[in-house]
Amino acid sequence: MGLCVALTHVNLSFGQAGAYSFSASTATFTPLTAGTDVNSIEADAVISASIPLGFSFDFEGTSYTNIKASSDGFISFNSAATNSGANDLDNTTSGRRPLVAPLWDDHDGRATGSVSKASYEVSGTAPNRVFTFEWLNWEWNYASSTPVVSFQVKLYETSNNIEFAYRWETASALNSPTASIGLTGTTTFLSVSGIGTGTPVVSNSVETSTIDTIVTNQVFTFMPPACVAPTFSPATNVSVTAATVNFTAGSGTYEINWDVAGFTQGAPSSNTATSATNSYTASGLSASTAYDFYVRRDCGGSVYSAWVGPFTVNTPYVPPYLEDWSNGYPNDWKESDGQITDSTIFTSTSASDWTNGSFNSSGSA
Repeated sequence: MGLCVALTHVNLSFGQAGAYSFSASTATFTPLTAGTDVNSIEADAVISASIPLGFSFDFEGTSYTNIKASSDGFISFNSAATNSGANDLDNTTSGRRPLVAPLWDDHDGRATGSVSKASYEVSGTAPNRVFTFEWLNWEWNYASSTPVVSFQVKLYETSNNIEFAYRWETASALNSPTASIGLTGTTTFLSVSGIGTGTPVVSNSVETSTIDTIVTNQVFTFMPPACVAPTFSPATNVSVTAATVNFTAGSGTYEINWDVAGFTQGAPSSNTATSATNSYTASGLSASTAYDFYVRRDCGGSVYSAWVGPFTVNTPYVPPYLEDWSNGYPNDWKESDGQITDSTIFTSTSASDWTNGSFNSSGSA
């Protein structure tokens, strides 16, 4: 395999999919010969049922054992994922995340002559197995009818690397291509651009969604950070004086840094804590106050993830005085006469036409 170009992630603060490193190389595209057919997606706009990987694969610090494959050129780790031919690495629905997209576009797996084939294979032995999913002789896009392109995604056990591989079949039959290539995590993404330039690059801030070419025998490799940063989940048990912040990532311990919203992360005066679980409860909070939380993962051996945050939690508002009218009339409700404001005076100072209603709060004024 000859290395063409390599570059690291663009912004460590993204922590997850956006922090994977990337390289481009060359290797002969080798179609699967003994794969398991997934004929359900040899069609237009279809996503498969759950497919076993054969091992645990870690993506963004979470282990997965199954994927779903789309006829439109992506696989999703989300067990409830639905299909979409509208490629959108940076804004796709949370119900489709996380996903891996070797060539996401509005494809079709019904090329003339029934030559299109979707299949997968698990090769190698533990702990170095490889899961390969292949779209062979695929239409690009759905209106092509002729087999245009073949491509694969490979998931590597233990290293948790991801590879994409490509081969033209009939480049001249390409029809209105507008593809995306890359990764989509729970909150971040990584998008490849510069295909065919000899120096493809990635971005975690701008998606390229108009890709119209591939390079035969080109391989893209995505490698997770040595220590994957956690991702915040919604806070729970938020009260006037306490809140539990939750986060996901692999094994290890976590360092938490928090204080009133707007503080500088790492400030000596801020609060620090550690947690051996995927949550932390901050106490001693004040009502009606916003707090910022940052977290990083300690992977041991002085290896840490990037800090992730701020994640803001707002404690409930408590008014200075709360009247719930629980004592009823006449304890909480009082009849009154006399001046209400400078310009409002009751017509009678000796009686009121308010009456005691069934809810102790009605009258005929």
